[in-house]
Amino acid sequence: MNGWTAEIRRALLAAGTFKDEISFTTINVQPNNGGTNFTMSETANVQSSRLTAMQRVLGVSNLLLAENIPFIANQPQYTFNGLGKLRPALTKEAAANARLRAQAALGKNVQLGKPISITVGAVSVDRPGSINYGSGDYDTSSIPKAVSAVVYATYSTG
Repeated sequence: MNGWTAEIRRALLAAGTFKDEISFTTINVQPNNGGTNFTMSETANVQSSRLTAMQRVLGVSNLLLAENIPFIANQPQYTFNGLGKLRPALTKEAAANARLRAQAALGKNVQLGKPISITVGAVSVDRPGSINYGSGDYDTSSIPKAVSAVVYATYSTG
């Protein structure tokens, strides 16, 4: 197992992964056939913000299999880590949109007053064009992201 781990690390580094972007889990041992045989497995993780460089890493599994190194690659996961910076602007935009919708629902004869309460609900990170907006979902299958927030607003009328 250690030899395969070394070969996997070598292949990932050769494909452009930095040493500190690679991690391995502890070896997992599972009994087979009533405990007479065992299966050992270990998970290699590559975590990087260098998307372009990681495109070559996606082909490593084929190279390893060609060298008879057992390796199963999972789909890559793309996460968005800028939500903390985006949340205030997103919330402000959603609150402004809620005010416009509330005024439209009341019509021209009733004037919308000051907000009584504004609560931010679910924030979703989805594929562009997704129908899950505001569901609290988090899409990791695509690089482009659409971020949405649900805002519940109560206003006085005057």
